[in-house]
Amino acid sequence: LFHVLARKRRAHSEGSGAVRRAAWNRGRRFVPRAGVKAWSAQRSVRRRAMGWNGALRAGFSIVRRPGARRQDRGRVTWGEPLSRAMQAKMKEKDDCVNIIDQVKDTITQRDLATPETPVLLMVSGGSDSTALAYIAYELRKQQAIGPLAMLHVNHMLRGENSDADAEFVAHLAQLLEIPLFAAQVDVARLVQEESGNTEAIARRERYALASDALQSLCAHVGVPLSQGRVFTAHTQDDRVETFYMRSIVGTGPGGFRSMTYRNGCICRPLLDESRQNLRDYLMVRRDSDQSVYADESGNLWREDETNECLDYFRNYVRQEIVPRAAEKNPKLLVTLCRTMNLIADEDDYLSQC
Repeated sequence: LFHVLARKRRAHSEGSGAVRRAAWNRGRRFVPRAGVKAWSAQRSVRRRAMGWNGALRAGFSIVRRPGARRQDRGRVTWGEPLSRAMQAKMKEKDDCVNIIDQVKDTITQRDLATPETPVLLMVSGGSDSTALAYIAYELRKQQAIGPLAMLHVNHMLRGENSDADAEFVAHLAQLLEIPLFAAQVDVARLVQEESGNTEAIARRERYALASDALQSLCAHVGVPLSQGRVFTAHTQDDRVETFYMRSIVGTGPGGFRSMTYRNGCICRPLLDESRQNLRDYLMVRRDSDQSVYADESGNLWREDETNECLDYFRNYVRQEIVPRAAEKNPKLLVTLCRTMNLIADEDDYLSQC
């Protein structure tokens, strides 16, 4: 008993804080390792619980001790807190990874593609489709989807701006080393000849060209056409806009599901992402020194000035109705998309009965 009390007294005079008390309770002598600062037990436990990645996100740098023994080289000690700039850079990198993982989960859960599926990307040059190109490029590197190709259709409706869009997409395809199908369609002439709707005719011609391009891609990689997929860049915003458009003109119960994740070979892997999230992803990608293309003005995507014209029904819904509804519910996109998914599930169930 005398020797045990003596050891406890020595332990009390050495070490620090809760570590010293732990040594006292064990009846052992605590000797700090040379060159390692003894942190309080509370901070040490918190940092160990966070783990490597959690500690980086919390703003702590990880430093390997120089001259460590062979069996200690895998251990780490906690250094000084990271600078604000470094913390921001780490967060930006995490955001990039998160959105790619989210799209990957959507593709897997909705059975949109497999690692062997050839994918044709419809890229106009806008923020949504440009983000789709980068995300698909990253997913291809992870072998989450198969061979890629891009399609850009110049509708020849905006003169030099349309040509600039095509040039932007060509540079983007070259940067990502993705084969590009580039086509031109005189939509204005077709509208005059058919006395039809500009948007409807442009959509018809665009998807007809997508079918031809997908057939060429599948033949090139040696797989049946039925295994190929066309990825479009429709987002939560597009889905909500379609919901309101159908609410105004009228539709059946199934119509309120708005856009589907898959319709034949046409897939929409970005339906769980907002347009703002995709634009943030593009800017984070640029700021984190990842491969990105910007035009001579530094723009990461092209803006279509006709989107501001309220003569188009969708533009009216986008500019006038959705912002006012979002004032009442800031989470409007998530709420309505969740509702539309429930409607879709119920509609699918009833159609099977």
